[in-house]
Amino acid sequence: MFSLSLQPIHPLQVSWDPLSTHRILSFTAMTFGWDASDIDGMNNIQNINISLNDTTKFITLNAAVNLVTIRTNDFSNPNPLMDIYINGDSYNQPVDSLGTSIKLPGLIYNSNNVFYVRAVDIYNAKSPWISFRNPAE
Repeated sequence: MFSLSLQPIHPLQVSWDPLSTHRILSFTAMTFGWDASDIDGMNNIQNINISLNDTTKFITLNAAVNLVTIRTNDFSNPNPLMDIYINGDSYNQPVDSLGTSIKLPGLIYNSNNVFYVRAVDIYNAKSPWISFRNPAE
């Protein structure tokens, strides 16, 4: 007779990188970094999803991306879109199939905003969302 103990395994994981910055009071620019891993190897990670406040409205980035700066200067719009700068580089932005810059929705002015990240592998398995919120909460 033998027994087998199974531990739950998340083959796909994402964790925060120490380069992430989000102050208690922030202006409309924030930088986030993360580390993604897959038990089957890094080549199995297909893409990264990022979201601001609502994980049903996410943006898909290349799997190689692990640092973004998001910012807006659209202060007249109650629902502003955030520019996404890969590796903090304003000349390196994700674009759609027409070459138009992809923007991140979800910023809420004068509120505690939450940034989310998850990884997706080639089999469409998804890591749990990780969230980065105000460190004072």
